[in-house]
Amino acid sequence: MSSRATIIAGVLAACLASRAAWALPPLSELEADLGHAPAQQLAEREYRAGKDTLTAGEADLGVSAFGSLGAAHNHDIIDPTHSYTYDQGMGGAGLVLPLLGSRLRIESGLARDKEGLAQLAARAQLTRRDLLGRLRKAYAAYWQGMGEEQLARAYLRSEARVERELALRTEAHVTLDSHRLQILASFAQARSDAAAAQAQQRDALALMRDLTGAPLSGGTVELPRLSAACIARATAVGRWQRQDPELRALRKEIALRADAPQSNPLYPVQSNLQLSVQSEDQVTTGRNGSSVALTWWFQIPLGYRSQRRHLAAAAAERLASARLEYRIRLEALTEQRQSLLEQLPALQRAQTLADLRLAAAREAVRERALRAGRLAGDTPGKSLRAQAARYEAATAQLAAAAALLVWYGDWARFDPGSCTDGTVFVGGSDRAPADLPAALAGTSTGSTITAPRRAHRGRSLYVWKSAAWLSGAADGAADAEFARLRTTGVTRLWISLDGPQLKRAMEDPAPLARAVRATGRAGLSVGLLLGDPSWILPRRRADLTRILTALDSVPFDGVELDLEPEQLHEAPAKLPALLGSLADTLAAARLASPWPLELSIHPRDLDVMVRGIPFAVLLERLHVSPTLMIYAANPERVIAIATPLIGRYRQLQFRVALSLEKSLPRSQSLRSYARPERRARITRVASGLAAPNFAGLVFEFEDGWRDVGLLPAVRH
Repeated sequence: MSSRATIIAGVLAACLASRAAWALPPLSELEADLGHAPAQQLAEREYRAGKDTLTAGEADLGVSAFGSLGAAHNHDIIDPTHSYTYDQGMGGAGLVLPLLGSRLRIESGLARDKEGLAQLAARAQLTRRDLLGRLRKAYAAYWQGMGEEQLARAYLRSEARVERELALRTEAHVTLDSHRLQILASFAQARSDAAAAQAQQRDALALMRDLTGAPLSGGTVELPRLSAACIARATAVGRWQRQDPELRALRKEIALRADAPQSNPLYPVQSNLQLSVQSEDQVTTGRNGSSVALTWWFQIPLGYRSQRRHLAAAAAERLASARLEYRIRLEALTEQRQSLLEQLPALQRAQTLADLRLAAAREAVRERALRAGRLAGDTPGKSLRAQAARYEAATAQLAAAAALLVWYGDWARFDPGSCTDGTVFVGGSDRAPADLPAALAGTSTGSTITAPRRAHRGRSLYVWKSAAWLSGAADGAADAEFARLRTTGVTRLWISLDGPQLKRAMEDPAPLARAVRATGRAGLSVGLLLGDPSWILPRRRADLTRILTALDSVPFDGVELDLEPEQLHEAPAKLPALLGSLADTLAAARLASPWPLELSIHPRDLDVMVRGIPFAVLLERLHVSPTLMIYAANPERVIAIATPLIGRYRQLQFRVALSLEKSLPRSQSLRSYARPERRARITRVASGLAAPNFAGLVFEFEDGWRDVGLLPAVRH
């Protein structure tokens, strides 16, 4: 902690000691509870209702079946002297298939439903972003009110002593009455600040209760520390437009109107094709027969040309209207977003200025206290005025820090992802954190935006078979597994989804998001693990970006791609070209992914020259963090392979993957070794890779969720 914030830290620590046993949940946990907000539930229910309506409409392709049953008593006159009387049973069935305009009208209704569903989806996402913004602002208000109340109460403790001292000094004519009144006014201001801060906390707490549905009863809170990751991610050119829910819904509307059925020349022509089978049975005579008929029916309005002209004009106007609305909203949102980005440096400078003023006020108090050794003169009076100035500077610093969190609330409109982890940001931005302005990358204690210099060393686990985790995480059945994972030092799970799981998650990501949040509450972060080497190829690249876009609402911690170019072609001569195509895939994935991007890679691939530079340099420019797949049971061998690469490419954050797979030989897998030996080898690798850009180990099993018990516990 820097000296500039010592006064706030000391005062708050003393004043909060009695309340330290209870506290509000952190902001990230409250954000996870926003799904219980009535507004969010209403928006999600409306979306699900719209989705079900569309699904029902798509199931009705217009093909219908019909049938008929009947009975008749007939008395037919053959000639004036003969008649024919009989009872008759009749039955028929058939199919009707709409054609031309009849079918286009059905498609027109579906198009309207799709437009409505896109708007409902956007409304649900925008509702969550609005709730996030309101929650973050309420959290900031509560934190600021808490700090101001404690500062004010701490300052007021000296009021009685200061009043007596001021009275004596005024009587002795060593302190001006104006100075006395000025100091006493600062105590009145502190009482007013304490009352206002209490009211601010009550209002903020009530709002947080309403938003989350949680039974919050007050307590201390910590100011979330924003990661520079989100600020860097915000500068990604054009990406926000593709992910903005409102703009995405408008683009969907434009696409639907561009292909509107009303534009088809056959729209006014009503037609259907009918296939019918009729059976008759004369009960009285025992005669029976049947018939099959195929009928094509159509109807062309007499005013076809006029109707066609007006329909085409209406479709064109609707398309032009959608495009105009898109341009208007794009310009408005771009201006709003740019305004927020321009506000941030000013807020940062205000924070820095508040830090400096507080530091200066602290130093003034210290200097005046050293000089105030006697009653004569006005040095003690100046010391009291310096303490009042220090109080004002401390409250101003609180306000400056809270203003950044308020900005974070406004920023939720454009990026609802969590920025309060304070971890190193590896991917998802057009420039690295090191290239950010100094105001963003500063390490000032008062600043709420930090750029840690050292990678967080945590163990990770590949979970290729995730069905048990997915079913047990949200309902509490996985608590024992989570506890066991924590004993092994695992802090992150890389979760893979098989084909059916991935399809369900893309259609409805809510269950997956709940499992991820539940795992987060258990103290473990979750990353998405995707692996298909064919995504390296240009023709399959869109499949990967489509997955990332469909799952962008899931609060993953990151995404790791297991793309091995050697699986596409083993010839060494083909490797540079494949790695170049892989780099293009990573660039596309980074634009589509709302999470940091990592890549599993063979160590030898990093030094391969691609487009005139090592592939590792391409990863640096793309801000993609590599995981070195070093499957060797000998720890010295692992260290010997990884150390030169980690030292050569210092801008990259490296992880190293070790295998505990039973399918690999003893020389490549740690599984067959006794537990003490396994622990010793893992510890040796972790301690041997001591570089600042080494981010930790990743463990590979055939079934990581089931076999994690084979991973030795961490000794503390």
